[in-house]
Amino acid sequence: MELHHLVRDAHFKDLETESMKTVLIKRADRLERFLKRIYPQFLGLLEYCMWFCDQRTKQTCSGVQDQSISVSE
Repeated sequence: MELHHLVRDAHFKDLETESMKTVLIKRADRLERFLKRIYPQFLGLLEYCMWFCDQRTKQTCSGVQDQSISVSE
């Protein structure tokens, strides 16, 4: 949930003091910026892990096929 959605929420309007609103806005903004910065890095890491697992699977499968061919010859 982005900050502008949070501010329009009915519960936000019920906060008693202006200072609580200020603290909430600052923390939500900081969290939102952090998540926007880290998300591409997380996807890159996930993509690399999937590629690495795929390469390991290909090596394992090709190694098993090579062994079965050499045994049958």
